[in-house]
Amino acid sequence: TQVAFSDIVFVSEVTLGVAYFGSRILLLVIDIGNTSIAIGVYDEQHLAATFRIATDLDNLADEYAILVSSLLKNKAIDSELIDAAVLSSTVPLE
Repeated sequence: TQVAFSDIVFVSEVTLGVAYFGSRILLLVIDIGNTSIAIGVYDEQHLAATFRIATDLDNLADEYAILVSSLLKNKAIDSELIDAAVLSSTVPLE
């Protein structure tokens, strides 16, 4: 089943196990698929940005880090301000 970013319910501070005392929360969400990687950034409950990049088995973690960092910078999102991340990856049943 495919899930679009618009279908993702905001993850609360309690679910993440972190207390935020009235401050803004930036949440990075990443869904890794066989052919593409969907990336989103939530500012509280507002979906602030979305990106889609190709899945490449030859890319190393540092290469993805640079790519994601560049995408965030292009949308004027400071990666240092990201509070938490949710990562999703599934393998299809045969």
